[in-house]
Amino acid sequence: MKSRFPKIELHSHLEGTITAETLIEFSRGAHAAPLPSPDAGELEKIIRAVDFKSFNNYLDITRPFRQRPEDVKKIAMIEFERAAKNGVIYAEYRFNFDRPVAMGYDMRELIDAINDGRELARRETGLRTGLIFGLKRQGDIPAVSKMVAAGVEAFKKGLVCAIDLNGDEKAFPVTMFAECFRPAIAAGCPLTLHAGEWDGPESVRNAVICGAKRIGHGVRAFEDPKLVELLAREKICLEICPTSNIRTEVYRSYAENPLRKLFEAGVPVSVNSDDHGAFGSDIDGEYCVLENEFGFSAAEIAKLNESAASAAFISGPEKKILIEKLKASY
Repeated sequence: MKSRFPKIELHSHLEGTITAETLIEFSRGAHAAPLPSPDAGELEKIIRAVDFKSFNNYLDITRPFRQRPEDVKKIAMIEFERAAKNGVIYAEYRFNFDRPVAMGYDMRELIDAINDGRELARRETGLRTGLIFGLKRQGDIPAVSKMVAAGVEAFKKGLVCAIDLNGDEKAFPVTMFAECFRPAIAAGCPLTLHAGEWDGPESVRNAVICGAKRIGHGVRAFEDPKLVELLAREKICLEICPTSNIRTEVYRSYAENPLRKLFEAGVPVSVNSDDHGAFGSDIDGEYCVLENEFGFSAAEIAKLNESAASAAFISGPEKKILIEKLKASY
């Protein structure tokens, strides 16, 4: 069943949108990297992530096909077309630039490749998008600082709308990177930090202290009532990804996910696909999950969408236009 609602997505990793069909198409080109199977149906079964281990398998298989600027642009274009067909009217995509750069690819070429795709999608489909500069947690703090500085420069030039930090929350807690974020905060560059997924509510609290304007996932904030009050009071949006939370074994079922309880507590929440190529968590399906698993009414989904629009990394006037577009569609 398709969802009838217009959609806003704030948490999608461009690397995680790669499907079996895209991999096979790429493998017929100039790539020398082999695939586990040349059959789309069989490959889909191989790359489908049902737990954290198989998610890492998806990342390993897709990695050689998401390094070159021309490949990244094609991945983006395929995703933007899919999103527009699914009724998405605004989306923000994050892409981790650190690994391709370490492999010798030019960061500006990668950014330009995605932004060329964004502009083409806007002209052809009307879909408006934002690009978030992603980077992965690691123990090399100077390397993270260098990437943050690159993200800040890209933000100043209008090439990206925010910076994201993702990866292992427990091994590399967000507090390790507090000093790294200072140039971004000084430049007015928004931060959305992964927290409260594999680590507990304190990771969310620390992300807020470190300057996060939104939280990637953040569902485990519900374990701390005072933190829930803080998020509601400060209007810090949680980018919740229900199916992803099951696939990565944060929760065993939708029933365990506190999305509705957070929503009812006044915390701004958005619903997102995270890595739909890996998890099968298509954004259209996630809106059906809102209705069928969490019992959201049309009015509640409208409110959730307006919260997502308010939390988007766009200007005030752009937010107003987006909210008016949402209201006109209900």
